[in-house]
This record gives sequence, C-alpha cells and structure tokens, in this order.
Amino acid sequence: IFEALESVKQVLKESGNEKGRVVTFPLCTVFTLKFPHKTTGSIARFIDTTSEALPDYFRRFATLGGQGNVEVTYKICHLFANSISERTVIAVFNKK
Repeated sequence: IFEALESVKQVLKESGNEKGRVVTFPLCTVFTLKFPHKTTGSIARFIDTTSEALPDYFRRFATLGGQGNVEVTYKICHLFANSISERTVIAVFNKK
C-alpha cells in the first residue's frame, strides 16, 4: 500500500502539486491482515511480528501527508468477520 501511495505522491509532485500530499489529517485507516495459518500458536506469532513492524510502517505512512509531526494510535482487533486467521488494524493519524 505504502509503495503505491508513494508513486501517487511522486506523480502529484511532477504534475505541479508542490506539496504532493496523498493523505490529509486527521485520517482513519482500516486494514485487514490475513495470516496464512489458523493455529493459535501461528496466529500469535504473526500478531507479535506484525505488532513489531506496525509502528515503523505507520511512521512511513504518515509522511505521505507532508507533515512530520503526526501521532498514530492503532489497535489490532479480531472482529470475527470471516476467518479465525484474520485480524483488523484500525489506525488513527492526528497532527500533534
């Protein structure tokens, strides 16, 4: 997702949009994570790995708004919507 939005940001800059903002704040995003295995241990490992990676990912994502001072609050939820191996990430981005 981030790479695709980075491409959009570059196109915006090249077309004369000086700020090249792809998103504005406040912003709420919802992502669905689909883990490959359905065992409890496997899901727990993937959630741990994802939890470690998300802060850096969200910091990179926040740069798409062209503002450096952004606070991100997020939660990984199991909404029981489809599969036992799916989780939803809800992230809220706000200017500080």
